[in-house]
Amino acid sequence: SGNPEKITCTKYKVIPDEIKNCGPIGGLYTCIKQAKNQNIIVLPIDMPLITNEVIELLINNHNENSYATIISHRDKLFPILGIYSKNILPEIEKKIKSGDYKILNLLRSVPHQTIDASGLKDANKQLQNINTPEDYKAVE
Repeated sequence: SGNPEKITCTKYKVIPDEIKNCGPIGGLYTCIKQAKNQNIIVLPIDMPLITNEVIELLINNHNENSYATIISHRDKLFPILGIYSKNILPEIEKKIKSGDYKILNLLRSVPHQTIDASGLKDANKQLQNINTPEDYKAVE
């Protein structure tokens, strides 16, 4: 999800955010609202080195009572990498209406779980953000 005019590096359809200018929480809201299933897997576009191992870790450890399951590694949380339930929609709407766009604040207000990715092969590499040409060259 995002601005289709700005996200041109993918062959997949980009869903425009229903609520603009509120960052990742707006994309999360749009995707969950449009999802056909109860849960969605959210993968950030700036983490292209994620493998099936990360996705399997999420799926195999997700608890259906959790509104969200996210990854952590070395005391860092990755709130845009996870499984989100449609149950979280009312809380997302409240956060957006109040102007609180931080996903970590959203997570603090709902039942969620954090999965430690320390056991993953190459966890540092898989969870690396690539946002600049320098970042890209460093992993190339």
